[in-house]
Amino acid sequence: GDCNLSFVQRLELQGILDEHQGCVNRMAWDETGQLLVSGSDDRQAIIWDYASKKMRTVVATGHNMNIFGVRFLPNDPTRIVTG
Repeated sequence: GDCNLSFVQRLELQGILDEHQGCVNRMAWDETGQLLVSGSDDRQAIIWDYASKKMRTVVATGHNMNIFGVRFLPNDPTRIVTG
């Protein structure tokens, strides 16, 4: 209803993270809210510094197909899982 429309109307673009060569299927925050990880059809996971909107690292995942799931491991922002 009206509540959902009001929420959507307040959304605004905060930045563009443009490094993947395929469609981004999933993104996840680390526990601090400072890092973001994205998984894509290009079979890569990218870790971003959200404040600067800069790529920190590209993770060679070894995937042969698209990545549909990505997440930081709890209590360890240096490790991610992908699927």
